[in-house]
Amino acid sequence: MTSDDVRPILEHFGRQPFPSDQVAAHQAKLKERDGIVEANKKTKGKKPDVAVPVVDNIESKTSKDPEGQEVTNWFLVKNPQFKHLNLCLNQLDEFAAPAIEQCLTYTADDFCLTLSGNPIPEENVEQIHKLVK
Repeated sequence: MTSDDVRPILEHFGRQPFPSDQVAAHQAKLKERDGIVEANKKTKGKKPDVAVPVVDNIESKTSKDPEGQEVTNWFLVKNPQFKHLNLCLNQLDEFAAPAIEQCLTYTADDFCLTLSGNPIPEENVEQIHKLVK
């Protein structure tokens, strides 16, 4: 795989910024999904299950802005079940480095990305290592 192949894949991991004006609508979708799951549990074996829509979870994180005011930021949590992505022995070069750095910025501390055997220049590898330390 090349850097162009990998960049779109890396966008599907971790916590991505989510617009706060869309939180209520997304929470309604999550509630609807959870209702379908519960209904399927109650009718187990009596009738066919209703298809459960795939909806990523969202989470909030509160921080303080420069003036000391509390600000709530929302994030879309994409594929939290993935803990390791092995991209060894591909053709990733310096053009993949920004996407790799962004992915590692948004993923949880227990997410691992293996990149050995790629022609990524040493200065890019060092920058990525600084990010994860």
